[in-house]
Amino acid sequence: MIEKTYGYATYHQDRDSFVVEDAGWEDDCPVIEYRFVYFIDPNTCRKLGGIDKRYLEYGYLVNDIYVFKTYRSKPKFQADIKMMMANALQRSQATGRDYFLCVLDLVKLRAVRSKREYPYILDYDELFDIGPLDAYHWRVHE
Repeated sequence: MIEKTYGYATYHQDRDSFVVEDAGWEDDCPVIEYRFVYFIDPNTCRKLGGIDKRYLEYGYLVNDIYVFKTYRSKPKFQADIKMMMANALQRSQATGRDYFLCVLDLVKLRAVRSKREYPYILDYDELFDIGPLDAYHWRVHE
C-alpha cells in the first residue's frame, strides 16, 4: 500500500526558528531549519530582512537567504517579525492552516509591497525545492 506523509516546520522558541522535525537532527542541529535574518548588504549597504533556509547536506551546513523587505533598523525588523508571527498564528488558528505557511503568506505580501521581484520568494516551490526535500513535499512510503 502506498502512503503519503508530510512533515511540517514547527516553531522552536529556544532556537527562534522553524524546524522540520521529520527531517531529523544531526549533532544537535536540525537537518532543515528556517529563521528570520536581518543583515546589511555589503554591496549596496541596504538593511534587509529575509528568511534563511539552513540545511545539512553531506554533513555541511548550507544556507539560502530569501530577501523580502528593506528595513530602517534592526529594531524595526524585529518589531515587524514579531507582529507578522502573531498575525500568522491568529490566521493559522482561525483557518486551521499550517502556521509556517501563514507566516510565508505574510512574507510574500511584504515582498510584493516592497516591489521585490524575486520569483523564489513569490513561489513556494523554489523555497522548498532547494536543498533536501522538506516540510512541504510529500514522501511516498510503500
